[in-house]
Amino acid sequence: MSRAGQLSKIKKTNVASDINKEEIYYQLADNFSAALLPQAFHRLSLKVAKSVITTSSKDLAKSHLFLRSLEHMLMPEASLNSDVEIYLVDRSDFGADFKFPAIPFRHFNDHRISFFLDDTTGMLEFFDRERAIFYLLAPNMDEFETGLSSSSMQHLKQILNSLGYINVHGAVVGRDGEGIFLTNRGGSGKSSLMAYAIAQGAQSLGDDFLTIHPADVSTFYSLYRQFKLAKTSPAFDLAQSKYPSLGHFDGKEVFRIPVDDGGTFLPSMRVKEILIPFIGERLEIREIDPEEALKQILPSTLFLNGAIVGTIQTVKSLIQNIPTRTLELTSDLAAAYSLLEGRLAK
Repeated sequence: MSRAGQLSKIKKTNVASDINKEEIYYQLADNFSAALLPQAFHRLSLKVAKSVITTSSKDLAKSHLFLRSLEHMLMPEASLNSDVEIYLVDRSDFGADFKFPAIPFRHFNDHRISFFLDDTTGMLEFFDRERAIFYLLAPNMDEFETGLSSSSMQHLKQILNSLGYINVHGAVVGRDGEGIFLTNRGGSGKSSLMAYAIAQGAQSLGDDFLTIHPADVSTFYSLYRQFKLAKTSPAFDLAQSKYPSLGHFDGKEVFRIPVDDGGTFLPSMRVKEILIPFIGERLEIREIDPEEALKQILPSTLFLNGAIVGTIQTVKSLIQNIPTRTLELTSDLAAAYSLLEGRLAK
């Protein structure tokens, strides 16, 4: 059967008043799967393991920005034992006449399917938990900006939440696979300190978008190998001289952390301490009340998850199980890094 013939089944889905709304989504997922599985458009396979998330790719020429985020997780397809199949589909592959059926609402979540349709961009995401298949249908894969912004990675957030993981906002800096988690909202100095640290040979998981499992909150995984800096950052010139630039996003320049420079980038790391940085007049670490720590960490972390209750519970567990303090920063990144080095050596 031709691609157009396979997809015609999707167009015929009927939203009759006597049909259960849930059934409409099940039919859509089943028909869409039947249409796409033989085609292998832009296909990824994910395995969420105890130590790292690995991927194998096939026919991904149009999603080069996406691969920039995930290339540290690529593995030979022959050795893959995947838990999740992902299809990145360019809507232009379907032709101008392709239309989705009328659906009763744009957001849908139940025991089997998580479904999201963005009316502004026309981007569709849905995750079939029973068969562990995820689809991202983009209006134009050439303009897909996932590689430049962790905030665009809605599809990975959906998958990870569905598999029980929670995404956290911040950077990890460490030595020998053990690190300190720097977390706060944008403008707190965490990205600048991380950029300076890796320039000195420290290890990092990357910036902005990290992942943990509630069963082991001290092990952090990376899904985002980039970091973003504003030109006003005290680490900007250093980063510009040492790391490849991937472009600009949201007024900042995006840099890639190398993997072949003495193990600077790690896909996972154990965290021994949490520091909440902020810009001030002196370099100092202070104790913080757990409730206040929760108020400072949660706002940006909730943004990275759809699982709100699970996110709150997991962040509470983080604070309960890992020593958490504030870190007042100045523009003297060398002194701040020396302070971190001392704490990592303990």
